[in-house]
Amino acid sequence: MNKSRLFVTSCVSLVTTAMVFAVRGDIEPAMREAFKLTAGQMGLIWSPAFWAFTLAIFISGALVDLVGMRTLHVMSGLGYVVGVALVLLAPYSTVPVESIFDTTGTTLLYAGFFIMGLSQGLVEGVINPLIATIYSDEKTKRLNRLHAWWPGGMIIGGLLAYALTGVGAPWQVKLSLILVPAIAYVV
Repeated sequence: MNKSRLFVTSCVSLVTTAMVFAVRGDIEPAMREAFKLTAGQMGLIWSPAFWAFTLAIFISGALVDLVGMRTLHVMSGLGYVVGVALVLLAPYSTVPVESIFDTTGTTLLYAGFFIMGLSQGLVEGVINPLIATIYSDEKTKRLNRLHAWWPGGMIIGGLLAYALTGVGAPWQVKLSLILVPAIAYVV
């Protein structure tokens, strides 16, 4: 077991989780326009990202011992890939949407953000016990260093999204940024 590699992987997965928050905030206006949604409907589509995050933290605590940390950590990275893919493949609405479950596109958005929310919760549910286990003699120090990457990921995601806005990149490119660290930590 390579403790250092596991620690870096945990940091990268936390960066990925934080980047989702930063990028999602940046792309909201463009997504709302593309899918002909109101601000309230966009909020409903994003809601599973938050409640699924919480649900996954609770569930992963029980699953860590049953399924294993590695499996759950890989599942979280693959979940980011699947979630982003669902959002990117969602067909646009041509008319204003009445209900978010009336169109295939908005249903796929909801499902994509649900899966990303589960992935975010799995990351938190895995990396904390992982680091506390492999660094049992210095838990506080290592957990503090690990969680310093949360604001780091927010800054990285925010700056990258801002830079891409400056060059006129569409929201799809910005959302795809999440794939880079997600695939990196799975590998």
